[in-house]
Amino acid sequence: MAGASEIMLVGVSHAGTALAQRERCAVAATALSARCHELRAHTGARECCVISTCNRTEILLAGAPAGAPVLLREKMFDGIEGVHEYTGMEALFHLYRVSAGLESQVLGETQILAQLREAAASARTAGTLGEALAAALEGADKAGRRVRAETAIGEGTLSVARAAIQLALKVTGELSGRQAMVIGCGATGRLAARCLEEAGARKILCVNRTRSSAEELASEMCGTAHTLEELPGLLARADVVVVAVEAPEPVLRAAHFEHFPRRQHPLVLLDISVPRGVDPALREQRDLFLADMDDLETIVRGHRRGRRKAAEDAALILVAEVGKFEQRQALAVLKPRVVALVRRFEEVRAETLSTEAGRGDSARFSEMLTQRLLDEALQALRGGVREEGPGEDLLARYKSHIGES
Repeated sequence: MAGASEIMLVGVSHAGTALAQRERCAVAATALSARCHELRAHTGARECCVISTCNRTEILLAGAPAGAPVLLREKMFDGIEGVHEYTGMEALFHLYRVSAGLESQVLGETQILAQLREAAASARTAGTLGEALAAALEGADKAGRRVRAETAIGEGTLSVARAAIQLALKVTGELSGRQAMVIGCGATGRLAARCLEEAGARKILCVNRTRSSAEELASEMCGTAHTLEELPGLLARADVVVVAVEAPEPVLRAAHFEHFPRRQHPLVLLDISVPRGVDPALREQRDLFLADMDDLETIVRGHRRGRRKAAEDAALILVAEVGKFEQRQALAVLKPRVVALVRRFEEVRAETLSTEAGRGDSARFSEMLTQRLLDEALQALRGGVREEGPGEDLLARYKSHIGES
């Protein structure tokens, strides 16, 4: 099964790598296509796709030389701890788990599906998405949607943004009537704004690098639109600030708080950006409570325990979906043989008719024709299975993944 056997995956995630290291290898959405092109050339792979989210950066390769993972580690993950590496069906199964949300910090979260589609689109734009990775990503998307449709993994699911708001509630007690601010008006920032509104926060300050995006979100939230240049004058008005930006360096720094007034309650800063959007040194600043992605673990741990049964059901579905992918790939491999087989059937029919039809023995003719065709079919299919077909126990080892979530 060439499609899966040639796939490699190398990367890091929240499961084994700290935020301070994850942010070093994060790739901005606008840079995904360029990085795909760069890494394909660097590794000598035929195909390349880069997946970069708030909690993972993973590189998918197909048709790469055996030494490609080493080159990826040197290029993307040098000095970073917790790098994982999978090949063949193990890489495919991991990708399916990612799509289903089983590898997410917030178990079952749905944003990952859109992020995988964005990764595939960027690779396609770069010209680095071929048949093998396209099939793998399409299969993963289908599996992820099936898991959410057929299990309870997505019922009442947290998102990173919602988990951040729950953490804010633990600090403030309530958000009703509080002044909230969202810095970054992309998909995650918009979700955070909705969560803040649901929690009772009053008119939300929507801050973005470009005013147009801030105005769009503010109109939806009945909030007010601002740019980053206005931050120094806005921070003193806020009780809770969610930072969800995509920037190479922090947008909130110590300079923003040089004249910050003393407060009865600390300003809650929730940084859900990777790389971080708030200078981590601000943890030492008086009258501030700063939490980042790694701090959300206290919120999501209980949610993960409550979804254990759903995770087991999801893993069973993924095993079945991996099996379907294997079958599709095996059929694709055999397709040329089937085409040749049909052609050979026609040749055999013509040969048999020319030698037996004139004898008038229709029963004998029918028996002989059928036997000849069956012999040809069996020989062709036996050859296909021997050369390209999967082993009988190919999926057995993946069942050990069930219940790991």
